Amino acid sequence: MAAIVKCTQWPFFRNIQNEVNGLFDQGLFPQENTTNGIRMSHWSPRVDIKEEVDKYVIQADLPGVDPKDIEISIEKSVLTIKGERKLMHHVKEENYSRIERFAGKFSRQFTLPEPAKTDEIQAKGKNGVLDIIIPKKDPVVPKKIEVAVEIE
Repeated sequence: MAAIVKCTQWPFFRNIQNEVNGLFDQGLFPQENTTNGIRMSHWSPRVDIKEEVDKYVIQADLPGVDPKDIEISIEKSVLTIKGERKLMHHVKEENYSRIERFAGKFSRQFTLPEPAKTDEIQAKGKNGVLDIIIPKKDPVVPKKIEVAVEIE
């Protein structure tokens, strides 16, 4: 009779999957450098996008980012959010066993749909969340044009 042997390869594949997922979380080619031994990299804030009847709302998680370090622009219906999370100068490496929060520049771009009123976009920040409100244009209602009848 043969003994049943457990296959131990699945944890190996799970580890590979975790590594690949980490690449996507950090960006495929993060441009790392270190300042005082602390890792800095380009990072990308997480966003929620929702559509309401009269507007679109983009909410970006930007904890630790000073609103003065955020730049929002619109060009040809592409909304760009850029900024930088600056390194905390009072951090001493020897007090930390692990640092996972990124410092450095970030940039996100979103193509806005046709009904967006790009000239009325507003942004506000509170508790590390940036809210961008993009009003919608009024829906285009077809207009019926009557044909005049000429009398001879």
